Amino acid sequence: MFGDLHCSSSILHFQILAAEVENPTCVVSEATSPAVKAYRFHPVGPLLILGVEEVANWREKYHLSDDIAIRIPGPIDRVSDFEVDEVPVYEGFFESGFRDRVPSLVEKVSEALEISPGQLNPPSWMILIAMQNLGDLEGLTIGVTDVWYSYAISPLNGGEWRYHLHPRGRELPVQEILKKERKRHPVFDGRWTEKFAFMHLLGFSYVWRAADVPCVDSSLGKRTTEWVLKLPIERRQVPFLVSRVALEHCNIWGKFLPLFLFLANNF
Repeated sequence: MFGDLHCSSSILHFQILAAEVENPTCVVSEATSPAVKAYRFHPVGPLLILGVEEVANWREKYHLSDDIAIRIPGPIDRVSDFEVDEVPVYEGFFESGFRDRVPSLVEKVSEALEISPGQLNPPSWMILIAMQNLGDLEGLTIGVTDVWYSYAISPLNGGEWRYHLHPRGRELPVQEILKKERKRHPVFDGRWTEKFAFMHLLGFSYVWRAADVPCVDSSLGKRTTEWVLKLPIERRQVPFLVSRVALEHCNIWGKFLPLFLFLANNF
């Protein structure tokens, strides 16, 4: 009898191990404490090269309130070491208009992928913020299906479960910054992965994990995108859509100006 029990226990243990090997992401989804989850995987990303002065510069440059809690990681922290109710942030996020709350379209895309918003790279944040602001200014509801119509979610070179929006080859709803002009923008900083901090934001994934890309019919966003493409090109330019003049009249900064008033003042 004891031999049978030992055999059954061994088989059960083997089945559990096999399940974890076949589907490692399922380990992250278990109902365990954050402390246990945090040690499921090796730390991700390069060591920090950001300091107190750089974060102080962020506050001054982007007019960040002292009420916005930004934690500077320790010298051995990696980007995956954020805690519960924290999101990894980069200067490029702030350059695109991010301030004290994650933009709704960034939030929805992150939730659809079941990842932390900090796993999307800064250019992806810029595109999503531009699309969200375009919707505000034009009186449109732009959602995740509209993003999927024009972009696929792809892992960045180097892995580490960082992701970016990869154009599907169709005409894009927003016109991105030209490559020759990108060097002067923090969004495109080549060492952005080393310049991170942690920001206190409630309700987001507290685990750095592989994206669970949903199976969605990308054509669902076709109608909205085709309508957007009929707009004048100057109203679809990313530099304009993330500019102060646009941000001051969009929900991302908690304000909203009726479209006809905005256009009358700016076009």
